[in-house]
Amino acid sequence: MIGLNTSEAGTVKPASPSSLTSQKWLTLSGKIWFIIAAIGQAIFTFYIIGLYGVATATGD
Repeated sequence: MIGLNTSEAGTVKPASPSSLTSQKWLTLSGKIWFIIAAIGQAIFTFYIIGLYGVATATGD
């Protein structure tokens, strides 16, 4: 069967992906998560500066 491994006892186990491939996907997903989180934090920072920075600079 495609995608399944059988042992000597005849039990069927799902084929495990290569640990190297799994590690690459985990690293990539971590980097993507970090980039999205950093962009979100930057947008939030600019929003707060725009909202309160102008009022603070003008003395309001």
